[in-house]
Amino acid sequence: MSSADFSHSLRRAAPVLSCISIFGMVLGLLTPLLSIRMQSAGASSIAIGLLAACTAMATMLVGPVVPRLTRIMGARGLLLTGIACSLIVMPLFELIGDWHYWFVLRFALSAALTTLFVLTEIWINAVTPNEIRGRMLGLYVSVLSGGFMVGPVILTIVGSDGPVPFVITTVLIAIAAIPVLTSSAPIPTFDDHPGQSMWALVIRAPAIYSAAFAYGAIEVAFFGLMPVHALTHGMTVNTMALLLTAMAAGQVVLQVPIGVLSDRFDRRFILMLCALAGIVGMVMLALFPNAGWILAPSLFIWGGIVVGFYTVGLTILGERHNGPELVSVNAVFSSFYGLGALVGPSATGTVMNMLPAIGLPLCLGIISALVLGPITFSWMANPRIRR
Repeated sequence: MSSADFSHSLRRAAPVLSCISIFGMVLGLLTPLLSIRMQSAGASSIAIGLLAACTAMATMLVGPVVPRLTRIMGARGLLLTGIACSLIVMPLFELIGDWHYWFVLRFALSAALTTLFVLTEIWINAVTPNEIRGRMLGLYVSVLSGGFMVGPVILTIVGSDGPVPFVITTVLIAIAAIPVLTSSAPIPTFDDHPGQSMWALVIRAPAIYSAAFAYGAIEVAFFGLMPVHALTHGMTVNTMALLLTAMAAGQVVLQVPIGVLSDRFDRRFILMLCALAGIVGMVMLALFPNAGWILAPSLFIWGGIVVGFYTVGLTILGERHNGPELVSVNAVFSSFYGLGALVGPSATGTVMNMLPAIGLPLCLGIISALVLGPITFSWMANPRIRR
């Protein structure tokens, strides 16, 4: 595909990329903000963890409903409704103040954001030619991850006290609506029912949905429990922060290269390599628990590649499905991510209680193996390297 064709596709996807990068900032700022506020108010670690779990629960429950809502309201209508609901809910965190009510607010906000994430993923897939689908979705995941990184920086600048951080998140949400409202690019419409049920579509390709589950489990478990693993091995706070930053930087930097590879090589083969790298990265963490100079570059590469579970998985969905089927499979894909985000941290934490020294790398390595098995089986049925 020529550079002119890529530029044309990029212009059609620009509203999505702008919108989702801003929502990445919102979540990157809001997540630590709520935790800090709750801790200052005397909330227990269990309560803080349960609030975080509301996001995964909403993603898991709301995702399957998105296709029906899309048929009723249309894609643009549902996008704007999700943004409007987010604008209403966000200031209530500050206005209500009492964190005991935040569970309902966090679930409602996460439900609204789930519709946005599902629809923007569908939008990118629907308007992108298959020849460049991987790099475009890599760019999507990269700008989303970049937003997550910028959010905490904003919080560091403005602080966690007072109404200012909630005002900023509300303003950011309003700004995110501008590209959707002003874009002249066509938003895909999906008014028909899919030919098969959502779960029938899942049964046809379980390896792809295992990748969504694995990424949700690994991402949330790693960022939530890596500090515990670091303290167990006597790491300094600075070293721990370096490793977390390295992992996050890999998420941003490596998605487009992974997308380019998935456009040139068999996407199942690339997903196999991502799963294998997920295992190798955790072997490195187990073998060199205190060597920050080894772990930082290892986790940079590992962090970027395991996000490929999501990037390549979305690419394969767009390659195989279109129209209303794309809405259905993408919604279920997001639900499996939510399920992983819900199950992964608790399962990993349980293993870490039994095996403090190696519990984190052992559990996350096993989760990567859950992807490697099914996708290898699928690839062996029709093995090839090049697309």
